[in-house]
Amino acid sequence: MSAAELLAETSRRRLEVFFATARRLPADRLDVSPGGRARSPLNLVQEVAALSEFYAEIAETKSLEFGPDAMPKMAARMASLATIDEAEAACRAWSERLLAAAATLTEDDLRIPVSFPWDPVPYTLGAMLHNHVWNLGYHEGQLSYAIDLAGPA
Repeated sequence: MSAAELLAETSRRRLEVFFATARRLPADRLDVSPGGRARSPLNLVQEVAALSEFYAEIAETKSLEFGPDAMPKMAARMASLATIDEAEAACRAWSERLLAAAATLTEDDLRIPVSFPWDPVPYTLGAMLHNHVWNLGYHEGQLSYAIDLAGPA
């Protein structure tokens, strides 16, 4: 199995689990902040979707550009996804874009160093793209906790 095949298999599986988990939350609790201070489940779903496009751009350009406009662009991307259905459709499309670009990368490409401005240790491009899978699993855990806090539907 190639690195791209592994990324595709694990990404698609995590997408299924992530959105199945998101849909377990009662609709009236999607935009409620657990404990009044945490991010809402809808915000988590929006972030996961928006980061899917971010990772697709990294795969397509073989670089990580994170300038002063990165966070406003991310916020706008997230705000454009008002529902779980919209976020899921966008996330799946951007994930497929990521996977298509990843399938064209060579082993040398996967070793290209990329990093965030605040990160003292660079990632390889391959490891950075795998963050897509990690991010889906991490936020699935946060959604599961929000479901527990919401109580029975």
